[in-house]
Amino acid sequence: MQQLFLLGPIVSIASGWFFLLKDRSPNQTWRNVIALVTSLYLMISIPVFFIESSQMRWLGGHQMLSMYVWPWVQWGYALVIGGVAGTFFGRGRARVAFATGAILLLILRLGMGIWVY
Repeated sequence: MQQLFLLGPIVSIASGWFFLLKDRSPNQTWRNVIALVTSLYLMISIPVFFIESSQMRWLGGHQMLSMYVWPWVQWGYALVIGGVAGTFFGRGRARVAFATGAILLLILRLGMGIWVY
């Protein structure tokens, strides 16, 4: 069920990237940088949520996979909440799409409980 719910953030973040790249209106530089970093974070966090919701824990012995998942496990909700906050620096439809994806990821993270990888 969690992997099915993960489809919502994937679609939202993909459409957010579409709107971000389509919209070429002038914007403040610092705001663009925060929105871009947040959108990159959201994109690279999707595999972590997939790994934690699937039966791929047998790969836990693999060093690279453990290093990839480690920040989300150790910092708990801070990264996810930071992702939600960072989405509000975007503009227009991209902001709406990224905020929807980030909030859905937060809901999924809250529903998953404690991560121990």
